[in-house]
Amino acid sequence: MDDSKTTHDLAIVGPLPPPYGGVTVHIKRLLAHLDRAGVDYVVYNTSAETAASEPAASSERIQPVGQLGWRWFVRYVLRGPEPVVYVHSSRWDVWAATWWLARARGKSVIIALHTDSLRRLWPVRGWLARRMVLGAFRAAGKLIAVNVHIRDFIDDVAGLGDKTSVIPAFIEPAPGPDDDDAVDSAVRSFCESHHPVILANGAPIVYDDGRDLYGIDMTIELLDSLRTAWPRIGVVWYVLRFAGWSPSYLEEMTQQIKRRGLEPQWLFVEPTGEMYPVFRNVGLFVRPTCSDGDAVSIREALHFGVPVVASDAAPRPPGTIVFSTRNQDNFVAKVQTTLESLDDERAKLANLPSSSAVAEEVDLLRRAIQEARGR
Repeated sequence: MDDSKTTHDLAIVGPLPPPYGGVTVHIKRLLAHLDRAGVDYVVYNTSAETAASEPAASSERIQPVGQLGWRWFVRYVLRGPEPVVYVHSSRWDVWAATWWLARARGKSVIIALHTDSLRRLWPVRGWLARRMVLGAFRAAGKLIAVNVHIRDFIDDVAGLGDKTSVIPAFIEPAPGPDDDDAVDSAVRSFCESHHPVILANGAPIVYDDGRDLYGIDMTIELLDSLRTAWPRIGVVWYVLRFAGWSPSYLEEMTQQIKRRGLEPQWLFVEPTGEMYPVFRNVGLFVRPTCSDGDAVSIREALHFGVPVVASDAAPRPPGTIVFSTRNQDNFVAKVQTTLESLDDERAKLANLPSSSAVAEEVDLLRRAIQEARGR
């Protein structure tokens, strides 16, 4: 990397699919909007899993760096040429390193905070780590939080005021004629033979205190509670492989499903593409998380008219039916009531306004580029 020659106005540092999840899908969809807006960008794709078969695995605008890990980011911090750097990461060391980009190298740094991990981990991280992250946040030109809880926490600890914008990560997908073919045949077959079908997604991650982050355990208990009233009910769970995911916990949950005799009514599937096409085949989406960012999948379900039952672990968009976090009885009651009136719940979603704020995000990036050019 040679800082003497700037080849692009904007660097996006973050992962593209695979794996498919809220952050990777957000960046993937954002690119089409940047193209239409005429923004000159390059994506440094930090996903270590991006397959060579992906259409945009490598090009002038897409540079795969995930296999290089931390070594690449150190080099970029020291020599990266782009004047505006848009960082999508939940790693504290990455956040801290952006201080050098902003202060020592004069870059305009924008940090996107997609998860609530900052607030959750703040009390247990050491003084030095907190001090370094605060310094990086204060040096950044802008922070983007995906919900107000994250924004308010940043303001409490760093006092950044209006430097932090709240922009939900959901960007409307562009449905295509081949969407039905994008649904795995096993998923289509399962949905055709079960009714109602409940959809969920998340990684098998367990916190140190024993809480299942995405609530696989709660959803297994939910299915067990409802199968008498709905003998053909089924659950499709899209398994995501985020940092910290535990194959052993996934196996533990698989064995629990077997012990309860729920195998015929449960399908674990690893997504090979975006999840939105399957919303045409399901009746309900659930999100029993104990911590959350904005949850792109919730807004996506609502966008396609699928009722959503989600925990109150984070602010939820209008139209979401919420239950008390980690309260199994409340979760079951809300799902049961919703299933009993699915048609009415779908009708309520028909006139929901779009929750995509991508225009605001693109405008923020364009203004950052214009300001950097004017220096």
